[in-house]
Amino acid sequence: MIDRLRFHETESNRLCAVSTLLDTKFKRLHFRDSTAVTKAVIEVDQSTRSSSEEHSRKQQLK
Repeated sequence: MIDRLRFHETESNRLCAVSTLLDTKFKRLHFRDSTAVTKAVIEVDQSTRSSSEEHSRKQQLK
């Protein structure tokens, strides 16, 4: 109960949510809010795509 009160906003914190999702010990297991995990997954996906596209552009310039 105390942990719920202390960490109730952790899932809505973007950095904490993404970190939890990327940590192989936790992944999606410890998310209580399905919306929070969906937002974290979308953010990781967008970030990965953006990085990949940037890398491709740099490779084309070489």
